[in-house]
Amino acid sequence: EIKLPRGTYNKEIVDALYAFTDCELSLSSNLMLINDQNRPQIMSATEVLQHSVDRLVDILKAELNHETEQLNDRLHAKTLEQIFIENRVYKAIEEQNTPTKVTAAVQDGLAPFSSQIKREITDDDIDTLLKIPIRRISLYDINRAQKEMKEIRARLREIKGCLDGIIPYTIAFVQCLLDKYGKAFPRRTE
Repeated sequence: EIKLPRGTYNKEIVDALYAFTDCELSLSSNLMLINDQNRPQIMSATEVLQHSVDRLVDILKAELNHETEQLNDRLHAKTLEQIFIENRVYKAIEEQNTPTKVTAAVQDGLAPFSSQIKREITDDDIDTLLKIPIRRISLYDINRAQKEMKEIRARLREIKGCLDGIIPYTIAFVQCLLDKYGKAFPRRTE
């Protein structure tokens, strides 16, 4: 407790207390991080935040590109299956007696439809087609298959839009995280 004599002002005493005692301590902090070359580097909070945001954008781009590849693979498989069943390409393999001739017959049967097929047909694609059970061929639903392919194409267009506007997509992603987890873990900073 400090008792002040008459004629002194609180403001002057408080300033003196901060200046000449431990009421105020100056602390400086250096953010030292390991950079991309595995070397320590001192960065400002703004630089750390910018690096983190850039990394998040790169991760989201990679996730969208990965999903695009998976959807393109599914669309390719669905297209081959549709052509194989609807155009009865499987009928050409009935007369073949060796695996090489069967593979060639399937490739020859798919050749007229190359404009519908977006990429090269691999041996794995042909093996997948040859493993389709007869029951599935007989129960093939054209409308359902076309609906699935339409949904895949719509999702591919949506992903392309997200990649074209990656910054708004990233902001929406972070906002979604804040909405989802913000109540349980409230922010203490701006």
